[in-house]
Amino acid sequence: MCFDKALGLYREGTDFPQYSSHAQAWAVPNGLKKGSDAETLLRTAMDRDGCLVYIFSTSFEWFRALEQAGMFPEMRRELQSWIDLPDRNCTCCPETPTNVAMPGALCRCMR
Repeated sequence: MCFDKALGLYREGTDFPQYSSHAQAWAVPNGLKKGSDAETLLRTAMDRDGCLVYIFSTSFEWFRALEQAGMFPEMRRELQSWIDLPDRNCTCCPETPTNVAMPGALCRCMR
């Protein structure tokens, strides 16, 4: 099993001692953690230094996990970068929201 009881997080693999929000997020919709256990897992991932943060363009699983854990204020805060994209003239999903050009410039899907 990839769960590290001491840290309270899922590793990226059985013999791979790296932790990411992706691994934690996948545990929730897949039913490995539910209710308050899911919330504890996600909060641990958010608060732990060294737990890799989700990639912007693949953040859907993270949002779904926050939703399923009932963490709506946290989900809304995390969604803000997506909500702001149209105001930054971006009509597609950039690799990261920070590589969207200056205000008034058109965000291009292919760079």
